[in-house]
Amino acid sequence: MRLHALALVSLLIARGAAAGSAEPFDASTVPDALRPWIEWVLAVETEHACPFLTGTGERRCTWSGPLALDVDANGVRFTQSFEVASSGAWVTLPGDAALWPEGARVDGQPLAVIPEAGSGSPKSWLGRGRHQIDGRLRWSSPRPALLPIPSDTALITLTLDGVEIAAPARDESGRPWLAPPLREAAPEDFLEVVVQRRVTDSVPLQLETRLLLRVAGRAREVALGPIDPAGFVPLALDGDLPARLESDGRLRVQLRPGEHAITIRARHEGPVAALAPPALGDAPLAAEEVWVFDARPDLRIVAVEGVTAIDPNQTELPAEWRQLPAYLLRPGDTMKLDERRRGDPDPADHLSLDRTLWLDFDGGGFSFRDAIAGRLRRNARLEMPAPSRLGRAVVGGRDWFLTRLGDGGATGVEVTPGDITLQAEGRIENVDTSALPAVGWSNGFDQLGGRLMLPPGWSLVHAFGVDRASPTWVTSWTLLDFFLVLIAASAAARLWGPAWGALALATFVLTWVEPLAPRWVWLAALAAEALVRVLRSGRASIAARGLRGVVWLLLALQVVPYAVGELQRGLHPALGFSNAPGIGLFGRADRDAAPRYEKQNLGASSDAVEGDLVDEKEVLAMPAPRSMPAEPAKVARELRAAPPRDLRSLDPDARIPTGPGVPTWEWLQVDLSWSGPVEAQQTLRLWLISPFFAR
Repeated sequence: MRLHALALVSLLIARGAAAGSAEPFDASTVPDALRPWIEWVLAVETEHACPFLTGTGERRCTWSGPLALDVDANGVRFTQSFEVASSGAWVTLPGDAALWPEGARVDGQPLAVIPEAGSGSPKSWLGRGRHQIDGRLRWSSPRPALLPIPSDTALITLTLDGVEIAAPARDESGRPWLAPPLREAAPEDFLEVVVQRRVTDSVPLQLETRLLLRVAGRAREVALGPIDPAGFVPLALDGDLPARLESDGRLRVQLRPGEHAITIRARHEGPVAALAPPALGDAPLAAEEVWVFDARPDLRIVAVEGVTAIDPNQTELPAEWRQLPAYLLRPGDTMKLDERRRGDPDPADHLSLDRTLWLDFDGGGFSFRDAIAGRLRRNARLEMPAPSRLGRAVVGGRDWFLTRLGDGGATGVEVTPGDITLQAEGRIENVDTSALPAVGWSNGFDQLGGRLMLPPGWSLVHAFGVDRASPTWVTSWTLLDFFLVLIAASAAARLWGPAWGALALATFVLTWVEPLAPRWVWLAALAAEALVRVLRSGRASIAARGLRGVVWLLLALQVVPYAVGELQRGLHPALGFSNAPGIGLFGRADRDAAPRYEKQNLGASSDAVEGDLVDEKEVLAMPAPRSMPAEPAKVARELRAAPPRDLRSLDPDARIPTGPGVPTWEWLQVDLSWSGPVEAQQTLRLWLISPFFAR
């Protein structure tokens, strides 16, 4: 019941927070049976009311309002509002270590101000809600030229010696000038606005507006816009200038000389058939705008009409936008989106891959065998780029040609779109195990699984880039193993000192999860040793010493054979442990495991039956082929009854690669699995231990 209540209450809280609401949680929307759990949940989810910033994936709990500065000859009095959406947060006040706030008050009450560790900036703790902080900064020396203020303060009002400054000048860090900066000459005010828009035909339709501002002259505040066309709702605002979107759609921005960029992302409220630049207001943007259209053919196919197409390489568009079709729009133009078809008429390929990798005995490369099944819709060719080298392909049970498109192109096979069954063999030579291709093909796969075959003496510490790899040294550990190793090492350190404790820790880490390694007897030996040191006299002491002797004897009976076995396996890796079927614990073949042979139909072609495995007795019981030829009449009847020849079959005399050959041995098998689709660029990182380091 607790789990269900927690899940339901958390779901309600998350839904309210995702809507971007900074209001406190409304308990009236929760069912009566779950209300007793609200305080328990909110005690942990302290940021449930913090607005969610679209596009960044983060929540922001503290918002600073406009900062009012009143400067006179002795100092400056400041007033600033703050809004805290969480249960409490630290806020930064104007000033620094040299100009410390005095007489700070919040909502009329005294406020404690402490320096921030490292920077020394003044900070105060505020609870949930809206607050107004006022205070004063005093200076005894001449008035400073710049006033330190919090970096997240966007809007300020400045009164200098009783005179209100309409547009306070600020430096590159956002600090306001309390004295005019030295300039050789006051240049003429100049502002050039370049408007670039990217239309993404998603659901809902999205619009990204990029404003390039080239500013000269004095620092000032201007209002531009309206920014977005009709029907769009702003989602995010990003830039290097203090700016905000007004309720009427205009952008109010505080300018300073230089070249700046501001990006506004918005979404449309409903279906879209036409788009147009925003209507001209009292502060228009530009006479011409450059739009690019990012189509989504998997959702719908549209044709852009009614506007003039231009070359994107002849514009100031960003490099990533120049790959899209560009259009020039002027006031009054309309971009019509003529919908031709909804949905994708040609779905993507759906393939699954089962891959087996054999590591070479010297670790210099891998041999692989792939089994691909599924349906091809968009592609009629499967390629295998470097470092993988395709050596053989079998399509539908028949050996297939390997082709290469152009000099230096990747080797691949041409197949017919539709259902496909393909087996491939090849090599991966001189590849770095930290960048091993997970797929090896130029296509992605919806499902991927397989196995890694390791030769004797090799072991796998861990595999990165795969959702599950077993068995490995890392996955062999459990939480209980960690706990027991730490307890045993700590006990050894308390009994014999830190040096012996470190040696015991190293010993346990290296041997604890190894097969046949002593484990529980170590704990018994440590417990017996501790009893001997506690019980120093009497019969209990004699019994404890006897118990210690028995336990240490049992430990020796396990350690000595284990050490001898490890020495043998180090010198002869083939005596090591194997998890392959038919192989015993120490690498010896089991007597009860029958050999496996490929079934062959001795009276038909060799590719009629492929991949079936039978027991040795069945193979030996098969009749031998007759050496005498059949009767001519019988042969004629069989030819007439045979199905017509498949004209699409390959020439039996054609030269088709047979591949480098793949191993058939099985020693240490590590199962690899991915839980979702795998892209062609995904890599697999293996931490392997060679026989030399294992020894």
